[in-house]
Amino acid sequence: MSNWHKHTRRRLLQRPPVKGRFAICCRAFSALLLLFCCLSFPLFADTLRLDIQGIDGELLNNVRAHLALAKFKADESLSATRIKRLFKHAEQQTRLALQPLGYYRPEIKAELIEPADTQKAWQVLIQVNAKDAIRLHRVHLEILGEAQQDAEFNALMQKLPLQLGAVLRHDLYEQSKKGLRDLAEMRGYFDAHWLQSRIEINPDTYQATAFLQFEAGTRYRFGTLHFQQERFAEGFLQAFLPFHSGDFYHNEKLLDLQARLSNSDYFDNIEIIPQRRHTAEGAWVDLDIRLTPKTQRAYRGRLGYGTDTGLRVALDMQWRYLNRYGHRLLPNIGWSQNRNRYLADVRYLIPTSDDQADYLETTLAYRAEDFKSSDISLSDNAASGTGVNGSTRVVDLSLALNKYQPRLFFGQRLDELWSLSYLTESYELLPLLFSQTEQAFLAQLENSQAESLNLAPLRPNYALLYAGVSWLYQHSDDPIYTLNGEQLKFSLKGAVKGAGSNVSFWQARLESHLIRRLHERGRLIMRSDFAYTKAETLSVLDNLFQSNDLPKALQFRTGGDRSVRGYSFEEIDGGAQTLVSGKHLVTASLEYEYRLFDEWSLGVFYDAGNVFNNFDKVRLKQGTGVGVRWHSPVGLVRLDLGYALDKSQGRWRIHLNVGPDF
Repeated sequence: MSNWHKHTRRRLLQRPPVKGRFAICCRAFSALLLLFCCLSFPLFADTLRLDIQGIDGELLNNVRAHLALAKFKADESLSATRIKRLFKHAEQQTRLALQPLGYYRPEIKAELIEPADTQKAWQVLIQVNAKDAIRLHRVHLEILGEAQQDAEFNALMQKLPLQLGAVLRHDLYEQSKKGLRDLAEMRGYFDAHWLQSRIEINPDTYQATAFLQFEAGTRYRFGTLHFQQERFAEGFLQAFLPFHSGDFYHNEKLLDLQARLSNSDYFDNIEIIPQRRHTAEGAWVDLDIRLTPKTQRAYRGRLGYGTDTGLRVALDMQWRYLNRYGHRLLPNIGWSQNRNRYLADVRYLIPTSDDQADYLETTLAYRAEDFKSSDISLSDNAASGTGVNGSTRVVDLSLALNKYQPRLFFGQRLDELWSLSYLTESYELLPLLFSQTEQAFLAQLENSQAESLNLAPLRPNYALLYAGVSWLYQHSDDPIYTLNGEQLKFSLKGAVKGAGSNVSFWQARLESHLIRRLHERGRLIMRSDFAYTKAETLSVLDNLFQSNDLPKALQFRTGGDRSVRGYSFEEIDGGAQTLVSGKHLVTASLEYEYRLFDEWSLGVFYDAGNVFNNFDKVRLKQGTGVGVRWHSPVGLVRLDLGYALDKSQGRWRIHLNVGPDF
């Protein structure tokens, strides 16, 4: 046997058994794993306390944001070696952090204190004396190109924070550059660029100079405008443009065009693609306007409930466009439970400009409702004084021509309406005031030539051609839940007997609604409504009754969710002064609302008002109460508990109202 074989055999004989070898490998692997864990996760990590003295506020915050020690002091793997390495850069990082705020020669002293206890708590102390800030000794700002004559650029240059003697701050310097660049982009200087933009600092005089030279170049103009669509006439679409071809470009005009097209309710998708080009005549922005019309017809069903109306249902139909000129047709029909009221109208709209509030409208409307004996108060303290339980059907039919348009008044926008209306109204009052036997007796007296009895005022039959005008001002900081806002409306109406009308009258009305925030969670709500009517009041049956010679639709009743709470809808009719309704109206309301939670508020209110024919006999009905409000996505849901303060009619009444404030 050779020596090699002998040596190999000896080594094989000396090897441990297989199980022994496996145990040795496991112990070695465990030792390596333990060593790795000890190296990776120290049992006792070093901690760091950072103390920066001598500065506060913005300077301190900026230093902390730039210091690597501040970023990593909470790191669980922080070690002594790493702390020392980070500390080497602390002074330089502090110095660089002060420069953007204008401090270029601060005195900085940084000290690293090693731990003196077993907790391994290191301490870094940085003492800063920022001294004085460097100031701008010279500002060289120059605008070149067509923008030299642009008033907007001249105004911006006066407002830039880079002013002589001001502290040199890097953020204000960059803000100035961005302001000029943004203005150029907005006003169509698309080729603008910086010729130079730099800051020079003189360490000897400790003064700074800013050099800004801005080449604006040529201002672009609107070029060709092309509408891509097949539904509407070109002239109709041109009315939406807030500019003309050849006008100087302005980005706000594009945004205005986008808003006008979107708000028109004609288009489902709007895409405006600008394309720039240069010619010998100048620089141009051509617009490719791609429009996708909405579906022509739309339908909406409505179902609701309110204490004023009871159950109500309605169907709204809409022809968004009837022809190439954007004419609309809006038929609607509805029914409400209280008084079995039917409402139907057909509106035909002709837009006269791109503004949604500028159009010509023709409306044909039908309205019918039950009117009962219980709706007539022949005394101030009784719901009904007739003892009769009769009813009649009041039917109104009207045709109106309206012109809506915006109007500027002392810089404020008003919605103006001019109208010419023809109204017919007829109904019977005899069944509400007398029994059948009494009606038969009165009919005999009326037919008898011996008695001079005129019952015509108890059988109203009106035909009026009257004109009207109104102005509406409205402002709100939030249309869903208003904290500060107001609504003011003034209207005038009138007719002349013989000029298409069988009666004469004129009427003025002023409605106001004011909301003001009182504190973080409270708001004050004030409402008022005043109306005056000049119309004849007729005496019936030797002054047993008084009736205003005017259609019920043009007279007033009050009470209900949005007038005098504590009373039912239109319950207040003037009492003994009136028969059906009153010529004049006065209501006022004061309400305080406190927001308890994000979606819930509590309110307390006081309302007063009445309708009347004679100013010297005005006696206001009063109501007060409390309510809870839920802030729903569509507006407030108001649940009020109102109490009528009249001693003979004192009672609680629930009022439910849903919708925005205005």
